[in-house]
Amino acid sequence: MGCNPVRRIAGLAVWGCRVCITLIAVVVLTVVGSASEAVTVRVGLYENMPKVFTDKSGKAAGIFIDLLDEMAIKEEWKLVYVPCEWPECLRALEDGRIDLMPDVAYSQERDEKYDFHRIQVAESWSHVYSNSRVPIARMSDLNGRRVALLKESIQEKAMLLRALNGFGYNVTIVPAGSIEESFRLVSKGSADAVITNHLIGDLLYQKFGLAKTPIVYNVVSLYYATAQGRNSELLEAIDRHLGGWIKEPDSPYYKTLCRWVENPPEQVLPRYVFWIFGIIAGLLGGATGMIWLLRRRVAARTMHLARANEELHRHREHLEELVNERTRELLRTQEQLIQSQKMEAVGQLAGGIAHDFNNTLAVVLGTSELILGNLPLDDPNHTRLCRVIKAGKRAKDLTSRLLTFARKEKLEIGYTRIRDILLDIVDILLSSITKKIEIHTSFSEGDLVILGDANQLGQALLNICINACDAMKEGGKLRLDAAPVYLEDDFRDANGLKSGDYCLIQIGDEGRGIPADMLNRIFEPFFTTKEKGDGTGLGLSVTEGIVKMHNGLIEVESEMGKGTNVKVYLPTVRNPHDTGKAESDESPRRGNRETILIVDDETDFTDMMSDFLSGEGYNPVAANSGKEALDIFEKCRDDINLVLLDIMMPGMDGGEVFTALRRIRRDVRVVLCSGFSVEGKAREIMNEGACAFIQKPYDIQSLLKTISDVLRK
Repeated sequence: MGCNPVRRIAGLAVWGCRVCITLIAVVVLTVVGSASEAVTVRVGLYENMPKVFTDKSGKAAGIFIDLLDEMAIKEEWKLVYVPCEWPECLRALEDGRIDLMPDVAYSQERDEKYDFHRIQVAESWSHVYSNSRVPIARMSDLNGRRVALLKESIQEKAMLLRALNGFGYNVTIVPAGSIEESFRLVSKGSADAVITNHLIGDLLYQKFGLAKTPIVYNVVSLYYATAQGRNSELLEAIDRHLGGWIKEPDSPYYKTLCRWVENPPEQVLPRYVFWIFGIIAGLLGGATGMIWLLRRRVAARTMHLARANEELHRHREHLEELVNERTRELLRTQEQLIQSQKMEAVGQLAGGIAHDFNNTLAVVLGTSELILGNLPLDDPNHTRLCRVIKAGKRAKDLTSRLLTFARKEKLEIGYTRIRDILLDIVDILLSSITKKIEIHTSFSEGDLVILGDANQLGQALLNICINACDAMKEGGKLRLDAAPVYLEDDFRDANGLKSGDYCLIQIGDEGRGIPADMLNRIFEPFFTTKEKGDGTGLGLSVTEGIVKMHNGLIEVESEMGKGTNVKVYLPTVRNPHDTGKAESDESPRRGNRETILIVDDETDFTDMMSDFLSGEGYNPVAANSGKEALDIFEKCRDDINLVLLDIMMPGMDGGEVFTALRRIRRDVRVVLCSGFSVEGKAREIMNEGACAFIQKPYDIQSLLKTISDVLRK
């Protein structure tokens, strides 16, 4: 059967219609889908021309509005502008009634309530405009005046009020709901001056017949803001567009600024100005003949005003200088207070750790010495225990340094050879630093002897050497020199040094050097030139403190690319005598079953001491609290020959226990022991009648000698 051409054409037409309908449906669905995906952004709109305002046609306009409209086109945002007064706009942003607020000046207080993007939109500063009948030309002229301010504006909490209050000025704030209202209040005499940003102020002050004063302050950065924790995607998009526009001279960003800032809206002169011009013209026509009579008086008056203006300018500059100096002083004081609080916290932490660690070391060293005393010399464990005791004594030195840093440990003063200290440091460095660094030493002939704490000085000089090695990542030469030096009187006086002989220790490196602008800060606590994570910033601060405690001086010379040289001046002594502590030739005797009450809250310590004293012929009795010790002493007051009393205990501390013991028996013999030094609480108890003090961790022979000496008295 043949095919009918008409039917074929009709079929093709139907098929074509179906295809067209399908395509139209796809397009419609795409458009509807796109529209449905558009994001609605509610934007606060208040009056602050030319940044944000409503133009004559009732539409939103201004710098922030134009930029936001450009972004909305690219981001497919649907912008809904919500008119409101400034305070109400901020409350609406916090309550979630609007999503975005333009023209928000950044401050730390606002940062706690709102989120800001990173790239600022513009900068603005505050200007003072006054009633033309009120003379205001400097800060002091605002004293006793009424100042109109926009409610909850950045000017209301700006540094002007802090500065005025700091100098005792009294300013009455007249709040206004809008910027135009604040200008209107001054024009009507309800306020003497108004403070606002210069952009809108320069547009409005002539309209309301106000005067523009020379007082300018408070430069702020302007941003868009969202409620804290909300609409972060809006801020990210704003940063993205601003970041791109700022790099392009012909971008919407610069076009918008040129349109509103360089060519602001035309200002309309009030009608009364034209009347004034007409009257003046008439007066000039009638007064032409009198001008020559007034010229001399005008010239004299002009000269007087010029002198007064110069004097006013000098006073204003002097006041600004005083304000700036006062501000700098307050900032320095604040930084010093914060730094002092940091160091106090670190000192308390270091002292607490050192005290607890000393208690632990006392058990470790005491138990080790007990075991060691019962082992023959050829026993393999004899050597091992000696290593344990040696390591424990090194740990004891470490806690001593921590207590010194915490100001709870005094220096152990003695005659020390500089050569010995430096050679010990070289030994430590050779086993710890990279082989790429060569160590060169140069010591003068003869012994250079100082009166000081060898451990503390060694730590101070080691800190300098470690910093020098850290500066030579690729290797180099480390120089350690020591030689006597003569100091001129002027040099000593300028640096507060005493007269006498000195030793100069120089530590030099070939590292990258220290920038000149950082040299005067390297001794500040927590300041470091190292990368983050490579240093605490405490090393040189502690070093300077140790050198000063030894009546010395430290200087640093550095040049970028050539390395650093540190000079340490320390006073030396001539013909030093052997000042080692006079030890009694009489060795400690064994106990004769004397009863010793051991009072300590550490059970391990009392157990160890009980074992040791039992082996030495004594009768030990242990108490792990102050109350338990008093109960035992009350029952056995006549049998107890000596009390070994810890100072730091929970509940009743050593001082309270000592006082209670003296009330029970006046002649009780008490030996104090503590992880801290004798200075502080221990010194107070010693002054009240304690017999002796021994610091944890102590060696067995020292303890036995102390107990023996006290019992023999």
